[in-house]
Amino acid sequence: MTNKILNLITIVFIGSGLACLIAKTMSKSYVDARGILHERLYLLPVGFGLITLGLIVLVISTIMKSMQA
Repeated sequence: MTNKILNLITIVFIGSGLACLIAKTMSKSYVDARGILHERLYLLPVGFGLITLGLIVLVISTIMKSMQA
């Protein structure tokens, strides 16, 4: 893979992860009349996972770039 494609993948992963974290922050959490909590908690691990994947791709891209030089 070329370095430009890996950089694009990194940007997409990190951007998507940040979007998930922002969506979690902006979403409302509430308790309904029956006492059930309604919250979009799944966005936290998805967001952090995507950011982690982006950082892993960035490290791999950097290692590949240093090996070619």
